[in-house]
Amino acid sequence: MPQLPRVDARSHGTRAHGLHPAAEHSYTAAQDYLRAAAQHVNRSPHAGVSSRLAAVESEIHTNSAAELAALTSVDRAREALDGQSPQPLAWFDYYDATRLTGYALLRFGRLGEAHNALNEALASLPLQAVKQRAVFLADLAAVQIEAHEIDEACRIACQAADTLHSLATPPAQIGSASCAINSTRGRRTPG
Repeated sequence: MPQLPRVDARSHGTRAHGLHPAAEHSYTAAQDYLRAAAQHVNRSPHAGVSSRLAAVESEIHTNSAAELAALTSVDRAREALDGQSPQPLAWFDYYDATRLTGYALLRFGRLGEAHNALNEALASLPLQAVKQRAVFLADLAAVQIEAHEIDEACRIACQAADTLHSLATPPAQIGSASCAINSTRGRRTPG
């Protein structure tokens, strides 16, 4: 049986830990977490994990309004994935190149590019990536809001909610997430 690269899940957990300081606008602390995680991954390299760390770095740069740094991090994330194809890690089956770019483009007001990137990402997602599909749909709805296409934004947001609702199982269901746009009044109504 082939040996899988030894990559500690703690380095992957840095996404959550790295974004906690970022959520409090402690971007320097968040970057410190990511540098430590990258050093850990470098001891047992894995292209996917390295790429994911660069993608998280992009999110942090995006939230700190550092457009060039954010897009440079996205490029690094993409380049890492383009490298040698690593052996898959059982706990790391959700990340691939489809998860890059859209959010940063949206946040920097590059709506046409964000719209295209998110639609391409949605088209290439595997069927089992339900949560990621909902995230992309929510980002796409945000693009439509920024473009002042409120009815379309509501339609897409409802699609995102329905996507998440498909995961709910009793008693976790909170009620139907279905909704529709009332075209005559432009209001959202329960479906």
